Amino acid sequence: MLSPRSVATLIALAALTFAAVPAALACSCAPPPEPEKALAAAALVVEGTVLEGPTPHEGKHRYTFEVKRTWKGTSGGRLIIETPTNGAACGRTYAVGNSYFLYVGTYDGQVGFDSLCSRTRPMDGASEDIAALGDGTPVRPASGDDAPDPDPDPEATPQETPADDGEATEAEATEAETAEPETDEATPEPETDEPSDPVEKKPDCSVASAEPPALLLLLLPLAALARRRQA
Repeated sequence: MLSPRSVATLIALAALTFAAVPAALACSCAPPPEPEKALAAAALVVEGTVLEGPTPHEGKHRYTFEVKRTWKGTSGGRLIIETPTNGAACGRTYAVGNSYFLYVGTYDGQVGFDSLCSRTRPMDGASEDIAALGDGTPVRPASGDDAPDPDPDPEATPQETPADDGEATEAEATEAETAEPETDEATPEPETDEPSDPVEKKPDCSVASAEPPALLLLLLPLAALARRRQA
């Protein structure tokens, strides 16, 4: 059997072993460089305010920033930063609503990467960076003043065009209405079948002309008798 002293020794060794594991897994970074060197090494250097996060994404955390100023590169009004999920992997945490001087290590035009090994820091602790790099260039917000301008123009043009089309159609309708009666008035022209009267009169004339020969036929024998008697 183990003596009490041996048991105590084993417990102490186990405690030392478990205490050494977090130290081995902790993030290890070199001291951050001076602002000028950090600027040269970074892909993107901006001031950003955290809008939302963290959001899990493919084993990392994502934070959405609104960019206020830029010292290197351009990112528009929005920037997404990915970072490891925990501090042991050198992952950063950002507080929503706070502003940071961001030294982004890599940037593909949409998503950047940052970690505890960069010179990134809160803006209230970035006086040395601003003194060395200047005030930067302001960036317009994502919802800039230019966005609302296109809205009134398309609304105004459709309202004018339908009005013109409506007036044109009404004018065409009135012209069509006035033109239709003209065709109706032209139809009565076939009613001028007045030659039927003379056609009916012709048989009357023919009948009248037929009557004299019948009388003559009756009168001719009488005339012949009268001539005989005279002879």
